[in-house]
Amino acid sequence: MESRGLALEEHEVRTEDRYTLLVHRLRRGLGGGGDQEGAAAQQQQPPPVVFLQHGLKGCSADWVIGGLAFELCERGYDVWMGNFRGNYFSCRHDRSVGSASPTNPHAHSIELSML
Repeated sequence: MESRGLALEEHEVRTEDRYTLLVHRLRRGLGGGGDQEGAAAQQQQPPPVVFLQHGLKGCSADWVIGGLAFELCERGYDVWMGNFRGNYFSCRHDRSVGSASPTNPHAHSIELSML
C-alpha cells in the first residue's frame, strides 16, 4: 500500500456495552509514491469521507480484497471501514468492567442477556 502512496490506520471504538470494535481507515499517505501536489491540496481541504460497512459474515478486509476501498481512496476519498462485533477484527469484550450488582442494573441486564 505504501508503494501506491496509501496509508492504512486502525482505530478502536469502544461501545457502551464494552465491546471493542476495530475500524480501518485507508487514505492517501504523504510521500511514498503519492502525488506531491495532491498531498498538498489534501492538507488544505479535507477529502470527502466514505464509510463502508460489510454484510453478514464479512469484515472490513472484504472492501480491500474486492478493490473498492483502493478505488475510492485513489479517487480522493477518505475511506473508513467498519466491523460488526463478533467478526475477526471485533471480537474483544471486557467482561470485567461493570459487573452485575444491585446498584448497576444496566450491567446486570446485559449479563443476563448473555446467558
